[in-house]
Amino acid sequence: MLNNKEQTHLTDYIKIIQKRQWVVILVFVVLVATVTISTIRMTPVYQAKARVLIEKEERVNVTGKDIQEVVTYDPYATRGEFYKNQHEILKSRSLAKRVIEELKLGNGPELPSGSSKRRLIDVYLKKLSITPVRNTGVVNVSFSGNYPDIITDILNAHVKFYKDQELERRFLASQDAVEWIDGRLKDLGKDLEKDEEELQKYKEDEDLITLDNLGTVEQRQNIVLEKLSELSTELTRAKTQRIGVETLYNEIQKLSERPEMIEAITPVIENRLIQDLKADYARLEAQVSNLSEKYGPRHPQMVRLLTQMEAIKDKIDFEVKKIISSIETKYKVARAKEDSIRESLEKQKEEALRLNKKAIKYGILKREADTNKDLYEILLTRLKEASMTGALKTSNIRILDAAVVPRHPIKPRVKLNIILAIIVGLTLGVGLAFFLDYLDRTLSTPEDVERYLQVPLLGAVGRIEMDKQKRRSEQPTPASGLGGIADDNVFVPELFVHRKSKSNIAEAIRNIRTNIIFTATDTPRKLIMIASANPDEGKTFFVSNLATVIAHTGKKVLMVDTDMRKPRLNKIFSVERNPGVSNVLAGEASIESCIKDTEISNLNLITSGSVPPNPSEMLGSASMEKFCDDIRKMFDYVLLDSPPIMSVTDATILARLTDASLLLVKTGETNRDAVKRSIAQFNDINAKVLGVVMNNVDLSKGSYYYHYYQYYYRYGYGEEEEKKGRKKRRSKG
Repeated sequence: MLNNKEQTHLTDYIKIIQKRQWVVILVFVVLVATVTISTIRMTPVYQAKARVLIEKEERVNVTGKDIQEVVTYDPYATRGEFYKNQHEILKSRSLAKRVIEELKLGNGPELPSGSSKRRLIDVYLKKLSITPVRNTGVVNVSFSGNYPDIITDILNAHVKFYKDQELERRFLASQDAVEWIDGRLKDLGKDLEKDEEELQKYKEDEDLITLDNLGTVEQRQNIVLEKLSELSTELTRAKTQRIGVETLYNEIQKLSERPEMIEAITPVIENRLIQDLKADYARLEAQVSNLSEKYGPRHPQMVRLLTQMEAIKDKIDFEVKKIISSIETKYKVARAKEDSIRESLEKQKEEALRLNKKAIKYGILKREADTNKDLYEILLTRLKEASMTGALKTSNIRILDAAVVPRHPIKPRVKLNIILAIIVGLTLGVGLAFFLDYLDRTLSTPEDVERYLQVPLLGAVGRIEMDKQKRRSEQPTPASGLGGIADDNVFVPELFVHRKSKSNIAEAIRNIRTNIIFTATDTPRKLIMIASANPDEGKTFFVSNLATVIAHTGKKVLMVDTDMRKPRLNKIFSVERNPGVSNVLAGEASIESCIKDTEISNLNLITSGSVPPNPSEMLGSASMEKFCDDIRKMFDYVLLDSPPIMSVTDATILARLTDASLLLVKTGETNRDAVKRSIAQFNDINAKVLGVVMNNVDLSKGSYYYHYYQYYYRYGYGEEEEKKGRKKRRSKG
């Protein structure tokens, strides 16, 4: 599955689908085929449709209702509840039972024959559908079944019986209403007569008869309240006047002991006559002051002026006393008026309370009488309406559209089912492909190598098909001891490139050879180990063929079988296993004596030799290090066929001695976690990992890897290098 740490592109998803295209195709074909066959084999289901209009009743039939509900009834208050009730009646078991019995459906093909009535009704109601049209009284009624004619008759009977049932209900309700209203009218008539008698008696007992001349009790109460309000206003006004006069009166009382200060009160100061007299007095006083310089007090002019001043002073005193007397009088009048109004107000309050008590009792009695009178009139009107409704026998149910025989089935919907199957099939197929890819821990594509291993991909080698060829598992060892292929008709994968040098696989290995050579920019990498994480991933196959294509370029190549536990190169090239690497390391043979020739020019082989008891210790010895240095000097390229990395430590030991290592993975089988651990082991010892080669890639036309392989290996670079190698060999010869 895609790594969340990497940037995901649409092409990554497309590649996953391509890689698992057969999963997608299988799920898609199976699902679409299953749905198509099932749909075609389904029994057709038809649906008859009818439309019914349910009109809201504008009048209420009061059968069984409380009298208060009759008075306060609102025909629109329970509109939603009314329609819900009608919808429940339309799909009621009683109506279904009536249709079944009337049409004898228990013996027909549409309902299961021989079933109980309960079972017949259950099946009937499952086939019936009620769909109200929003914000209207229209209801779409439908009935489904396998026989168009029969379901049409059933649906028409259903809506007809529903209409008849509602008409009958209305008629019976009207009759019940008439009887109930008639009885209630008699009781109300007696109650009304009794209430009016009690009201009249109360008016006589409480002397309320005269009220009729003055208006109703309510009107009389209004008059008393208005008078009460007026007196309250007058009292406030009188109280205000009294307070104003009382303030002056109290001020005069305080100044009574200081007469000279009384003239300073506001009424005196504001009196025009007193002010004129004071002005005259001041003028005469000025004249007396002037004459006193010439004359004595007994002079006639002085006596005259003093006499005039005394007269003016007496007038001022008189006017002041007059003002004081007036204030005292006003105060007494204001106080008397306030007391009088307050007394009248208290009497008016007592009158209002007395009248209220009588009015409350009077109002109760009068309301009871009026209520019974109103109820009597309402019921009398209802009686006429109910009688008319029963006589007219009208229905609030109308059949807008009767059912007609349907021509086309509603099930199965072949096109829709197939379209949905296609969509679901593709979705499930793609989903399963992604799920399988998520569970897949193997390295299946070149992108997996780059994404998960973070090392270069040097190339991919295709799978060798052996349908028409027989693979030689082991070749008999020739008596000569020289490697050779006795029979060219025997198929040996490890020598595939040697026999089919123009094949796509040969071209792929040449491309890998080129990549290995080009990666050595500064220091030449002569000693290269070919390793894999697990057994049976094709190391020996790849070592043999890679060595062959390098040898074809004219380079001297040595293959060394370092897998001392399960050596194979000696069998492939038909040579003796002894002496070999183990013998050299043990000091039993020289390197030169162990080098064996093969029929492939420039390609030599050192086998594993005798199987030692301690391969790991032997490979990690100083002798092995010297052995590697010696063969590096003797050949242009040395390829080591190593044991599996995860099985034993041999490969890790060898990686430290080589110039570089190349990891081989088997496409679709090698676990990427094992390869990552192998790379980690090499990194821990600072061993150089050139990259990864994918082996056993499916290159059949139409497979996921076909286009990838064609893209990388369609130019044939290896052919040119091989031609150069052949020319070099001919020039040496």
